Amino acid sequence: MSVADCKIVAFDMDGTLLNGEAKISRETWKACEELQQRGVKLLLSTGRPFVSARIASDYYPFDGYVCSNGAALFTEDGTLVKYAELPREVIISLVEISRQKDIYYEVHDQNSNRWMVEEDKERIGEMLFSEPFITEGITLEHTKREYANRQFSYNELAKFMPKDELVSKIASGEFVISKMFFGIRIRMC
Repeated sequence: MSVADCKIVAFDMDGTLLNGEAKISRETWKACEELQQRGVKLLLSTGRPFVSARIASDYYPFDGYVCSNGAALFTEDGTLVKYAELPREVIISLVEISRQKDIYYEVHDQNSNRWMVEEDKERIGEMLFSEPFITEGITLEHTKREYANRQFSYNELAKFMPKDELVSKIASGEFVISKMFFGIRIRMC
């Protein structure tokens, strides 16, 4: 089988589609365009929610998106096709546990919003801006990239809501949650 036989290609983002500066290189962009001109459908497959994936991919016009670690599927225009919901009581418990520990967290809803409890805003901000922490992997380059991503998420994408209101919206099903993201602080020597 060759590339000429492919009808669909799915790309991961970090370390695959995106270069070391977390951007799509000019060469990769052109290669994607050439594949689409040949009739190949391109999917973006990522752990990120849809809005974050679109921003990080420089708004490249993919034919579809598999987001939130496969829990959310979107068409090329961002229409939600399918969404998996995590159990509400589990999410509420995890929010409570995260608030009691020194844990960074985000609750992702069906509209690609990243929610945090308003009362935790200062603590989480201090955690993000004081020193890097590892969310996955162990390389220094990866850690720096994840640190920059967390700061961007906090400053540009995160939404804060009083705890009781957020918990109420999750419990009622108004917010359908498919992903909860965690980060822990570690001391770098």
